[in-house]
Amino acid sequence: MRIFILSFVMVLSACASETRDPADGCRTDADCNPVGLEGRFCRVNGECGCLDDSGCGDREYCNTLGSCQPMSGCRSNEDCINGEICDVVLSECFEASGDACRQDSHCRTGQICGPEQFCVQACRGDGDCGLYSLCTEEGFCDGDLQCREDQMSRCGFGDRCLGGACVPNAGPNCRPCDPQLGDGDCTRGGDVAICLLYDLDDPDHRAPGGGQARGYCGEFCREDTDCPNGMGCGEVGLVDSSDECQTAADCPAGKPCMRGEGEVRGYCGCATDADCSAFSSASRCSQLVGRCGGPGLGGFRVPFLGPCQSDQDCEPVRCNEGGQCVVARNCGIDEGVMCSSF
Repeated sequence: MRIFILSFVMVLSACASETRDPADGCRTDADCNPVGLEGRFCRVNGECGCLDDSGCGDREYCNTLGSCQPMSGCRSNEDCINGEICDVVLSECFEASGDACRQDSHCRTGQICGPEQFCVQACRGDGDCGLYSLCTEEGFCDGDLQCREDQMSRCGFGDRCLGGACVPNAGPNCRPCDPQLGDGDCTRGGDVAICLLYDLDDPDHRAPGGGQARGYCGEFCREDTDCPNGMGCGEVGLVDSSDECQTAADCPAGKPCMRGEGEVRGYCGCATDADCSAFSSASRCSQLVGRCGGPGLGGFRVPFLGPCQSDQDCEPVRCNEGGQCVVARNCGIDEGVMCSSF
């Protein structure tokens, strides 16, 4: 019995120390990765396959079937000899002499590969130019061109892009104001803006003690490029805050009950454009002040909105999907941005 036990142990020891040549097949991944090799695995049929190029030899690569095959041509400069670079489109190595090129990536910043396969001073897009430089319509990098009106993000928060230069915000945008006192803070010095509410759900924008949210001024606009970086052009919506509700059943037929998250009571919004008739003065130009808006029907307060010379300069009042009567468009802060960043 003892002899049998010892023999059994010896057999186990011999099996544990056995190594296999990958060419002879495999039973585990370890059989496919002898010393100095990695990136291989054992298939269910007992053959070794590759996970990536590290599991293959020199001048080989791992194909999509998980097998190593000889490499023809090149896939990067590392596959070429010294003094040559790789044309990854044709998979060919060519001599890197002077400004010779096959594609734009072979050229320095501010250059592209020209039709004669030599690098030339030109650009196809902003990515071909260096930092603080943009590609002009003529196809050359301009270091004096700081920004574009449709790429305001190149400017700092609160800056506008004017004539290719970032200009600090000099208007009323983001000026502090008290929504309960109207728009007086936003119209000082002839400025044309209205006082907007911060997001009531954002604790950073609540007044001390948890009271009324602080407000900020927003200029009127027609598109995003009219606003500084950090702000976008959005709709100005008005509602009748005296028409309170808890559910849609509390509102006239068809009107939704607009409630903020966590709020018990809300207000009845609009369902159609006809529901916005109380704010119709927003679509008329007040010749007295040269701005759209003014007192609405039934005593509703409609703020003076954007500048105008005739009614055609004022936006028609309409009901949006959020149940608000849209009377204008203004610059409002982007999500995640605070006026303190300006």
